[in-house]
Amino acid sequence: MEKIGLLSDNAISDASGDAFGFLAHARVLCDALEGTDDLPLTVGIFGPWGMGKSSFMNICRDLLRQREIPAIWFNPWKYDQKDEIWHALIQTVLTEMAIDLERRRSEAGESKRERLTQTLATVRQLSQAAAWLLARRAAGPLTGGFLAAEDVDRF
Repeated sequence: MEKIGLLSDNAISDASGDAFGFLAHARVLCDALEGTDDLPLTVGIFGPWGMGKSSFMNICRDLLRQREIPAIWFNPWKYDQKDEIWHALIQTVLTEMAIDLERRRSEAGESKRERLTQTLATVRQLSQAAAWLLARRAAGPLTGGFLAAEDVDRF
């Protein structure tokens, strides 16, 4: 009896699972990202459903992390509304930054209390910056045009 192999629809999780030959291309992209000084930078990965976009991005994320370059995964397809997407994106970035900060401080030998205090202070600053950005963006629509984005800057 002949054995039939089926391919899973699940994305591969890291570079070690590359069964599609993406690794060489991912290295080229990661080299370009690492060498880029002119920011911001936007990269698009396009292809039909099932062609391995998520697998490719997972390989890239793994390579970037091996180079100690932070990489954050965010899936906008889980959200229906534009405002939900922005809120979730900001929350995801803040959470990942706090986790990374905690890890780095732990590796540096700081006490748990010192790490917690510093991490909370950093998260507080980031949260305030995120709240300011959201308030600035929403000032006009929420006040019927009474306040403009520039008015938020004065507070």
